[in-house]
Amino acid sequence: MGAEWFGCLRLGWLRFRLGIGAEESAFLRARDAYLEVFRDLAPHAELVETLELACHVAKAARALTWERAVRDLATAGGEHADAPLVSLAALLDDSYLGGA
Repeated sequence: MGAEWFGCLRLGWLRFRLGIGAEESAFLRARDAYLEVFRDLAPHAELVETLELACHVAKAARALTWERAVRDLATAGGEHADAPLVSLAALLDDSYLGGA
């Protein structure tokens, strides 16, 4: 899942930076350009499906990572104490990139 996870971060950042939706043509072109290097591994539709699944899984992984990172801060009320919950809430986003 390593390459797909990295793609989620990059594509999510691009979408945020440009202020575009996941279905807009500019974003779809960027997504397809990212997936182009994997074209010898699977058909395009399968690559898109794998990327979307990886991005959903990455949301849960990020929540767990935050939980480990701020475990002691939660009781102390640290700045990022609610980060695990915020990351986990991203699973409810309509977009597979939301919060990824």
